[in-house]
Amino acid sequence: FNKNPPIAPNTPAFPIPTLSAFDEDDLLELLLEVELELLETNIMKNSEISQKKIEKLHENGFDISIDDFGTGYSSLSYLKNFKVNKLKIDQSFIRDFLEDNSDKAIVQAIINLANIFNLKVQAEGVETKEHEQLLQYLNCNLAQGYFYNKPLPLNVFLDSTQMKKNEE
Repeated sequence: FNKNPPIAPNTPAFPIPTLSAFDEDDLLELLLEVELELLETNIMKNSEISQKKIEKLHENGFDISIDDFGTGYSSLSYLKNFKVNKLKIDQSFIRDFLEDNSDKAIVQAIINLANIFNLKVQAEGVETKEHEQLLQYLNCNLAQGYFYNKPLPLNVFLDSTQMKKNEE
């Protein structure tokens, strides 16, 4: 169980001026750690084009995750055909899954699907130790949420990354 998922900026584009503080090697190293999150609903708007673009990104070394899995057009065919690395379970299922058996069943089913297709699975919206413990029991690989840390603005994250690099 990994409490430190990869970097996955949830932003339409990197603000290029902010990245000027990094030299090319640092920037390349940072970009190779970035995971691209694609919303399930956006992928399915034109699945043929999405499949080609995802394949090209995968060939170029990017890890791809399907964000908000289970909230849109969940399709087993794209799990089979798309070159993705991870499913991200939407926080709407995690929020009440300790008390709501339907949410718990959905979370378990998504985790099982991910494991069958050899994909990582990450729960969004983990806010308590109890959430974490049940997700570990259900064999969820990764977790994110306020229990661990609040989201950081990209510039704050980049500044902290640069400071850590300078300390080495």
